[in-house]
Amino acid sequence: EKLGQMYYGRCYWNLTAVKKTMEQIIGYKEREFDSEYGIVGTYEGDGKRTGATPKVLLHMIPIIIKQNGFLKDRRKNSERYKQELLDLYYDYKDQYDNKKIKDITGSYMKITRETYLRSESTYFWQIFINTVHQSLYKESLLKDVSESEYLSLLGSIDNISHLLPFYDMWDITRKIRNDSNALNYWKENSAEDIASHIGDESYEIPLVRKLIDDYGYHSDKELDITYPCYYEEPQVMIAMVKDMVLLDDSFSPLEDKERGTTVYKEILKELERKVSSSKYKKISKKVANMRRMLWWREEFRDVSTRFYYMLRMYTIEYAKKLEADGVLEKWEDIWFLKVGNVWDYIDQLKSKEELAMIISKNRFYYNAYRNYISDNEIGSDFKVIADSKSAIKGLGANNGKVTGVARVIEDFSQIDRSQQGDILVTRFTDTGWTSKFAILSGIVTEYGGILCHAAIVSREYGIPAIVCCRDAMSKISDGQIITIDGSTGEVVINEGDK
Repeated sequence: EKLGQMYYGRCYWNLTAVKKTMEQIIGYKEREFDSEYGIVGTYEGDGKRTGATPKVLLHMIPIIIKQNGFLKDRRKNSERYKQELLDLYYDYKDQYDNKKIKDITGSYMKITRETYLRSESTYFWQIFINTVHQSLYKESLLKDVSESEYLSLLGSIDNISHLLPFYDMWDITRKIRNDSNALNYWKENSAEDIASHIGDESYEIPLVRKLIDDYGYHSDKELDITYPCYYEEPQVMIAMVKDMVLLDDSFSPLEDKERGTTVYKEILKELERKVSSSKYKKISKKVANMRRMLWWREEFRDVSTRFYYMLRMYTIEYAKKLEADGVLEKWEDIWFLKVGNVWDYIDQLKSKEELAMIISKNRFYYNAYRNYISDNEIGSDFKVIADSKSAIKGLGANNGKVTGVARVIEDFSQIDRSQQGDILVTRFTDTGWTSKFAILSGIVTEYGGILCHAAIVSREYGIPAIVCCRDAMSKISDGQIITIDGSTGEVVINEGDK
């Protein structure tokens, strides 16, 4: 069945087709499946469930064999798969950085047709394995731990890839704060001015230069290759450093991580006390496997992010060739073509005149829907659960209860409005938002599940988080006092406070 469709200029996933497949698996519960993706279904109870009937058991035998094979393969070969992809990435990057690309048409075809597919399929196989096996781990663990404790067991994972830039940034900003001259320099100069002197050797600039060199493949919109990354706009990352310089040591992400690690270890200690030694061994092994799976998911996500950066740069290089050849009026027009349209042109299946017509049509289509607020990338079969006009219900993604000022942010361009102690209310977050988490007391997003960016980062920073909180941005006004419970997913608006 078709797995996706475009509506109002947005891509939507056909989860009905996915669920039809998942329903063939013993132990499938529609409610649990939906909760992983932040979906609030309109059905009663657990929705559709799959029991252990003879027919299902017979069907499951080849699936179990194959699944175990996938799992063993990943446990044995993940490091090799990652290294092979990184070798490819650094080869592409070396060719691009050092102007060694001899045939941009061939290189563009290879990265879009072969390398990107290899990177994404490696990442998505990890997501698939995680989805299946973590669901099994969760069901088993909830017999001995609460939902709240389960969330804590997902947090404080060592060396999680997309948080490493911010740990490094924290270390750099501590050095800047300990040097009065450097501190004054970073306070008094704009991000743009500092970026124009990025080659300087004073004021800890070499450390920031290395930070950008190590992590510049990230961007504020990492799945959108039309959007520039930090290599292209270093002033964006420099602005993050400037913001973090102003924070004293009480905002240390390392202390938040240590607190989360302490809670995680205390839960395991309590389990060791409550259950037999043989059962505890099984539980601790499941927890370790679950955390390891999450770690690998983020590792392959990081590799995927690198290839999105390379896709952008090689697409731009090829588009500039098309502009020089008179095929495109300007290189930016390539963003109004599907990659298949470009392949067809290279394979001489489409003329430059046909490309021009597609670009014109798609530009009109894009402008028609560019300001449309989409329901969600999954679809709109939701119902809002509300206890009263002053209560909103979402999905609890990290423990804790906090009261604070709601800062309703439409998109990343408004993030500087957030202040210390605010509760961020937004649609979703991406990597570019991470440095702002340190000053927040909580977060509420309209989209996402318990493994989305906002949920993962909030657990590392130790702040309450609620995701999949439908219509939160329209029901909560900027400046209102709200109370959020990251365990239950409830948001209470304090009536009259603003």
